[in-house]
Amino acid sequence: MNSVGLKKIETSTLHNCPMTSSPSNKKLLPWSIEAMRPYMTYEVLQEAVCVLRRYEGYSTDLSRQDSNRLLRDLRRRTNLPWLAERQVAYGVNYNIEGSIFRRMKRIFTSFHLIDAYAYRNDSTITVTDFGRRLSAGLIDKHSFYAELILIYQYPHPAYSDNTMQWNSLTPFKPMLFIAETLKHLESPPSPSYRGVRTKEFATLVYPKVPGISAEDAASILKNQYQNPKDLHHSRLDAVDRKISDLFGFLVMIELLEKREHTFTRFNSKSQVASCLGLI
Repeated sequence: MNSVGLKKIETSTLHNCPMTSSPSNKKLLPWSIEAMRPYMTYEVLQEAVCVLRRYEGYSTDLSRQDSNRLLRDLRRRTNLPWLAERQVAYGVNYNIEGSIFRRMKRIFTSFHLIDAYAYRNDSTITVTDFGRRLSAGLIDKHSFYAELILIYQYPHPAYSDNTMQWNSLTPFKPMLFIAETLKHLESPPSPSYRGVRTKEFATLVYPKVPGISAEDAASILKNQYQNPKDLHHSRLDAVDRKISDLFGFLVMIELLEKREHTFTRFNSKSQVASCLGLI
């Protein structure tokens, strides 16, 4: 398969531009990402979008027959359940979700496999150009993840709350921002630096976004490692869990690496990082 030439894309200035406006309470800004990691791999998404292309133009409100056929095809191609079932009686399982798009639409739309606007406005299945190239085998694994990181940004049309709260701001690329921040921490790392914890990122960096560069975010974290201070942080599920989910996805694709089950560092040997031009 052919690789996409992502090394030519300049990423260093993406987070240094001034923001046009800022909300009164930055902590309300949602960092949206899905947490269903078994469904978020290159291999699964490529098989899934191949199936979705056969249903282009269909309404997302599929008939029972079409819905069952779509579900059957997805299960065969990916070896994943896609719809949860609950045992309601001995030997009887019941689909508790109803439609596959009720549960999985954000996987398809958040990763830009199907058009989020067409889904929301017309309730139709429309595969994006990104999805078409993936299904045709024109994007290899590491280039797929690299391109996804570059196009994944807020406001994100797959999430209504995200779109509403980020809409007046300069687009922000959270995965790229995290990767660049952790890369800056490695050059050179503080002697006391072991890696970044979600608590540190949520307390010291998150409240300053938007309006801060990845380099400045790294400086704030370095200062904490060189001059440690108690972090008075009240965990918020909407903040800490989503940041943890973003970190977890970047670890899964080997752009970051987990250390000692607590600390996360930039992976300088990552092929995804190479595609992004970060190494």
